[in-house]
Amino acid sequence: FSQNNPVDFEPGGVGSDWTFGSFANNPDPIPNIITNPDQSGINTSANVLELIVTAAGEDFAGFFSSNPDFVGLFTLDASNSTVTIKIWKSIISDVGFKIEGNNGNVPNDMDELKVPNTLVNQWEEIIFDFSPYIGSTQAVNLRTITFFPDFADRDQDRTIYIDDITFSAALSVNEFQSSTFKVFPNPSIDTWTVKSNKSVISSIELLDISGKQVLLVNPNATEFTMDGSSLSQGMYIARITSEKGVETIKLLKE
Repeated sequence: FSQNNPVDFEPGGVGSDWTFGSFANNPDPIPNIITNPDQSGINTSANVLELIVTAAGEDFAGFFSSNPDFVGLFTLDASNSTVTIKIWKSIISDVGFKIEGNNGNVPNDMDELKVPNTLVNQWEEIIFDFSPYIGSTQAVNLRTITFFPDFADRDQDRTIYIDDITFSAALSVNEFQSSTFKVFPNPSIDTWTVKSNKSVISSIELLDISGKQVLLVNPNATEFTMDGSSLSQGMYIARITSEKGVETIKLLKE
């Protein structure tokens, strides 16, 4: 009862012989494993998965692979509840990712998680944290993974590339600290102070585990204290933007 991991689409590797279905796309372009069109940055691998979402498709147009021989039958636990995906997009929009059982999860209280990409025309790594669902009835006997690569209205076809889907252990708060930014206290009861080593922090976006924005501030300073007293207890992702780029840090509200 474990998922095949990581999914890298390389010859002889996981994903190289997968087949995908699609839905809410019009027409329904079949995903293809192709030569990586941008072997640079964080992804110099040879092969990637190409996904095309159409202008006529729904905002929730998606792609799935459900054969248990491909994905593997598994249950979410502390060892595999964090899903990391490398993605290449030409536009910033929500990326959705969902895991389901044989016939979907009913009642379906483990909806797709949505996390927006922050970079365009280059590879980026985004993280989906399913750890809050560990122990739920919807987190057992999972076999279907589904991508919603461009969860937004669109007026033209868009081509998106995905690679290196990795199921890994639930990340601790400390693992999300970076060399550029420090956040303290973390965990916190009501406030977090974000401090930059050198660069000015232009914006801090706080997302909940579903990818919904719950706070956005523009400090324009090297240090800023965020008020999280009105937020519910749980895990959040801070996307911190400065002249050096964008970094993410995991925050815990107690």
